[in-house]
Amino acid sequence: MKKIINIFLLGLITVGFSSCLKDKSLTQPDADGAIPNLIEFQNIGPITSPTTSIYPVYLQSFAVAPTGTLDVVVNYAGVNNAPNDINVTVALDPTIITKYNAKIVADARAAAIVLGQDPDDAEADVEGDLFEALDANLYTVGNLNLVIPSGQRTATLAIGLKPDMFDFAKNTALAFKIVSVSGSSAPISGNFGNIIVKIGAKNRIDGLYNLKTTAGTSLVPNANKNDVPLVTASARTVTTNLLDTYANIVTYDIDPVTNKVTVLSVVNPLGVIATDPSSNYNPATKVMYVKWTSNGGGRTFEETYTFQGAR
Repeated sequence: MKKIINIFLLGLITVGFSSCLKDKSLTQPDADGAIPNLIEFQNIGPITSPTTSIYPVYLQSFAVAPTGTLDVVVNYAGVNNAPNDINVTVALDPTIITKYNAKIVADARAAAIVLGQDPDDAEADVEGDLFEALDANLYTVGNLNLVIPSGQRTATLAIGLKPDMFDFAKNTALAFKIVSVSGSSAPISGNFGNIIVKIGAKNRIDGLYNLKTTAGTSLVPNANKNDVPLVTASARTVTTNLLDTYANIVTYDIDPVTNKVTVLSVVNPLGVIATDPSSNYNPATKVMYVKWTSNGGGRTFEETYTFQGAR
């Protein structure tokens, strides 16, 4: 809870501490503004970093498999298509991650000082938000010299990945920088010329589910709730937040051989006594049925998750 409070206050305080991403209406990829065109990285998903971040951060998750591909797209953004072939040189730059981490820590410590809190505690609170560069043996890089063809807008850098070798305990990322441009006078974007892509893996259970519970049971009684996320925590476990609060995160373990489900933990005073042996995951229908008993008054919870789509 302390971390949640600090993060909320940090969002109010850090604006005055350092530079941040500008108004997205003028700086987002493909946005029309005073400059006809910019060379920048195209959005590859929602930006997950705070507005006070010095770099945009995107999340890309991949199925746990021997191979996967991350496509990083360079964009001739603005009102016009490329008037001729535009050569763009891209680089992987781990110093971007270092600078991003330093900013997160510095802001947390500064906010703690303003609030009269211990800055060392604040730094410890944000430790889990820091990135480390993905190990070089877990990816291969395509051609870093890209060409945006005449009359078009984009060129793609393909990064080959090895998701089945990812370490679920690590918060890994790759950082990219537009180094140079030739064949165009369009400037490199100041906000989207450097990006961080958080690299994650999704196990076979990961996704959005419909959650149904029976009357008087579960943390959400009598529910019929769509788009409930089951989020990868390890190769065989997923978590969900049934009440959308930090205190009610449930972790499920799905045996890869028997498909039996076990409730490992609940982050609240309830705790777990036992999971009923009938609890199971059906890989054919992608339905997970869970029945478990808490030590908070011996309450029994019964939940059915039905897969709806990728998260």
